[in-house]
Amino acid sequence: MEKAGLYGIYRELVGRYERIPLMKPPAVDLEGYVADRTLEAIFSEIAKEEARIRQDSAARTTALLRRVFDASPPQ
Repeated sequence: MEKAGLYGIYRELVGRYERIPLMKPPAVDLEGYVADRTLEAIFSEIAKEEARIRQDSAARTTALLRRVFDASPPQ
């Protein structure tokens, strides 16, 4: 995140926000937020691929996928 410049952008935004009168500093866990969104995106892609494998038998390209998904009951 440092190499991409995210921390600098975040610090600049927080600085601008803090200059607004009567505003409390934001309580944001930047690393946690980025990690959570990244995991959500990864698992979303995994779910899409699993759905494709379940629906399309041609997507079962390995012996393990055929063994697991050909044995499962129809959805």
